[in-house]
Amino acid sequence: MLSNPSSDRDVLSGHLVVQQTTKPLADASKKIATYARSINSSIEECKTGRKKRKAGGMKTIGANTQRTLGKQFHLMDRTLRIVSQGAADPLTNDLVWYGLISDLMCIGFIKDDAPSKWKWRENYFDGVPLALRPRDKVWTVYRRVLNQLPLSNAIHLAVYRWITSVCRVAIRQRTSTSFFPRKCLLRIAEEVKEFLKVLFDRSKFEDHRKTATADSTHTKVKFRLTVSGRELLHNAYTTFQPVIPESLRPIVQNSLHSKHIYCPLPSLVKRNKRSSSLVGSQARPQLYVHEHNAEVGKEALLGEQSGTLSEIIFYSSKTARGNQPVEGIRRVILQHLSGFMEGCAIFGLHQMFGNGDRYMFKLHMIRLFVEKITESISAERLEKKRKKKQVSESAKITAPAPLSKRKADKTIPVVQKKKKQNLQPEDGESDAALLLLLCK
Repeated sequence: MLSNPSSDRDVLSGHLVVQQTTKPLADASKKIATYARSINSSIEECKTGRKKRKAGGMKTIGANTQRTLGKQFHLMDRTLRIVSQGAADPLTNDLVWYGLISDLMCIGFIKDDAPSKWKWRENYFDGVPLALRPRDKVWTVYRRVLNQLPLSNAIHLAVYRWITSVCRVAIRQRTSTSFFPRKCLLRIAEEVKEFLKVLFDRSKFEDHRKTATADSTHTKVKFRLTVSGRELLHNAYTTFQPVIPESLRPIVQNSLHSKHIYCPLPSLVKRNKRSSSLVGSQARPQLYVHEHNAEVGKEALLGEQSGTLSEIIFYSSKTARGNQPVEGIRRVILQHLSGFMEGCAIFGLHQMFGNGDRYMFKLHMIRLFVEKITESISAERLEKKRKKKQVSESAKITAPAPLSKRKADKTIPVVQKKKKQNLQPEDGESDAALLLLLCK
């Protein structure tokens, strides 16, 4: 027979000894489990012959943090690097980064089999692209991305952002609802992805535009912004100062005219609440001072004889560091217009397809696509909304009314009163008669 502890102190000291002996064992078991997981992953890599990588990691270099994506995952021949701008940068959020990756997959920049090689948190991210999930200051992310992509992919991303935004605003106006379920957003993303393959098909497009002749001397040119221009472009500065060849100055100045930035089709002008409030009653506010400045007007009139950048043949290298000056100028302006989705996309379409019939044909293709997808999704959502309303109304009809609101039934008190009267024996009735009445 075991004896009890001699005192409470022995029990307490024994308990402490147990804690001290079990804690190192728990730490050792955790280490063994970690080593086992690493060994299992190594065995899996040996079996499959490939190593899983993260979908872009955060690396700290000095005081800056950057997102990286290896060149084996995309079409560019170098690593994609995007430097963040501090702790408040949206790029530090994993949801923003994964959404941006989905954008790049939709435009065909990231390879289709790339997600199978990643260790990314699929349960954490719902797969919706960033263009369909607008956030505050997300335009700062696109501004840096456009500067890192090849020119053709940068234009594809700008047009993709614009089309998805137009579809979202059009559906919201048609259905009078601002909530979009995940299934609806993924359908829009997939439809736009397939449409871009047809829109940017240049296999039958013969580019007969002229080549640019630029001198070797570069200079910094100032283009003053109007108040509306600074607000629409999210630009805190009063000037836009690209470094360009002096001989291309009039061409760049003409390319920044409003008619080369705004969409000419009214049905595609679907702006969000912020842009609509900034524009106000003006359908196309001037973004640059040289459009209405009389002194610069004479210079602009002479420059119109030189044409615009859209009249120069399009070329895009496989990297973001091309040697042609026109390619670099187009990228700088595209990055400058990134805060205004419509202007950024229209400028990019001009550069790829010029100013003629081919450009207008592409715009009408976009118009028909937006009308088709808006009609289809809006009809489905309105039908679901109508059915849900019918179900709720039928539930209200069949459900019993609350006791507080139910009308008083006058027959119930009368019946209860009669029963009470029957239960009470009248004069002359005996207890036996009352018992017989209760048995009935």
